[in-house]
Amino acid sequence: MQLRSPRSAPSFRVLSTILVFVFAGAIVGETVSLSMVVSIAGSGILSRLYLLNGLLLFLLPPLFFSNIDRVNRGKLLSFLLVFTVALLIVIFAVLKLGGNLGTEVVTGLLWVMYPLSYLSKTVLFLTFWTLAN
Repeated sequence: MQLRSPRSAPSFRVLSTILVFVFAGAIVGETVSLSMVVSIAGSGILSRLYLLNGLLLFLLPPLFFSNIDRVNRGKLLSFLLVFTVALLIVIFAVLKLGGNLGTEVVTGLLWVMYPLSYLSKTVLFLTFWTLAN
């Protein structure tokens, strides 16, 4: 029976910590974005958002898996995490300035926010599990 090298334990801890944060962020982010969209646009929008999410999910994996072997997966995961944080900062700033920007801008942002959160969650999961394997 082959024992793993001691170097695998720290990488397991790092990947486990990243996984916990990605899962927690995905659960909280999707719930918050969905509740914000429903509070502004009403519950009638849900069927259209789920249809859009289905289309995105239909298109994303073939595009993702056809290109994943061409890039460094660790750098891709780091880039996606930084990009997602930057996107959250932009969304937060737009929502804070919402009164000055007008309701159309805030409503438009909320319409885009849920599919974007779903898409970013899916890409982060795909990248993480591709990196972990």
